[in-house]
Amino acid sequence: MSRRSDDPRGRSARPFDPRLLRALPATRGPVALLSVLGVLGGVTAVAQAVVLALLVAQVVGGGPLGPVLAGLVALLILRGALAGAGEYVARRAGQRVSGQVRLAVLRRWSAAPRRSVRRRTWR
Repeated sequence: MSRRSDDPRGRSARPFDPRLLRALPATRGPVALLSVLGVLGGVTAVAQAVVLALLVAQVVGGGPLGPVLAGLVALLILRGALAGAGEYVARRAGQRVSGQVRLAVLRRWSAAPRRSVRRRTWR
């Protein structure tokens, strides 16, 4: 019957609909790249937390702050770059998907047989 992640109306409750990947194969690349960027962003966030803990330890212990601060700044820049790349890829993927959907609708509409339109005369 229906899977646990689907709602009663048959819509997918996942972050993206797998039917989209089957219907529009060109979306596989951007979705995979978004997944990789998301994982890298998560790893960067964890590394940032670890370096921040090291920074606190250096402050409390009276150790040198320069190398730890440089690492924290580098991680902040990397995390920002990954977020920006994710936004760019998401925007491009959205444009690609909407363009393909529009093209599919246009092709289906143009291939449909023409119906004769009867005009009603109102009296």
